[in-house]
Amino acid sequence: MTTAAFVIRAIETLALFSSVQAADMPPLNQLATSFNAERMAAGFMFDIEAKNNIFIHGLDINTKAIGPAKMELWTRAGTYKGHEKSSSEWRLLFNSTVQGNGLDVPTSIPAGSFSPILVNTDEKRAFYVACPKGACQGYILGTEEGSVVESNSDMIIYEGIGRRLGFDGAIYSPRIWSGSLYYSLAPTPEPTSNPTPVPTPNPTGQPTPLPTLAPTANPTTVDGMLNKFQTSFDSSTTSAGNMFDITTKDNDIEIREIGINTYKRSDVNIQIWTKEGSYQSYDKDL
Repeated sequence: MTTAAFVIRAIETLALFSSVQAADMPPLNQLATSFNAERMAAGFMFDIEAKNNIFIHGLDINTKAIGPAKMELWTRAGTYKGHEKSSSEWRLLFNSTVQGNGLDVPTSIPAGSFSPILVNTDEKRAFYVACPKGACQGYILGTEEGSVVESNSDMIIYEGIGRRLGFDGAIYSPRIWSGSLYYSLAPTPEPTSNPTPVPTPNPTGQPTPLPTLAPTANPTTVDGMLNKFQTSFDSSTTSAGNMFDITTKDNDIEIREIGINTYKRSDVNIQIWTKEGSYQSYDKDL
């Protein structure tokens, strides 16, 4: 069991921002449901399922708003079912203003508004699209919650539920979300061209007694194959920095990436510090 401390500090502002630059954006595909709205609601929860490894980059919504409109976009791994009443198991992706184009016309939460969401083959991912100020989104009456609404060779969109405000509002089922998802195909790791046909029959009788003193400076990584462990993104205040400890359990791990929670949407200088052991008693001098 090992403990390590981390410090994440914004140098110029209280927040951090990570975005996909337009020049780096891969070609995007689209899967849409109907934009012929029948009724209105404040929010919608629905599931998608990936047939291939994909990244979700952005979406269109169907709102009656014309002009600036506040929207929220939440997500969680797996289904929304059984998690309709609490935000603690959801991640807030987007909480900002969109430019509403009116009912039955796509209104965009464009690519780059949030970090792309990886959905691996055969995995489900839930989304909650919400209007904080009331019923502003159009929808279609459903036939059965969990039925297929639209699908292509990469993804399935399922029927879900309508919501009143927030996570404690009334639930209406079944409902079909009216909108579009924009996605790209995630790279699939290629297996070795010459795999060993059978296990080695006679492993070495003299394994190296000590770890390598100088491991490679550029270890091989596989896109999309990292494990993730996160705290709540339901923030209540802001600060310039945070110190915290992590402790490993039964396995040695490598920290490859850190995601942070920010309200800013501009470039900012940041620092990430670490030390072996706890930050406690070492919080006055970096």
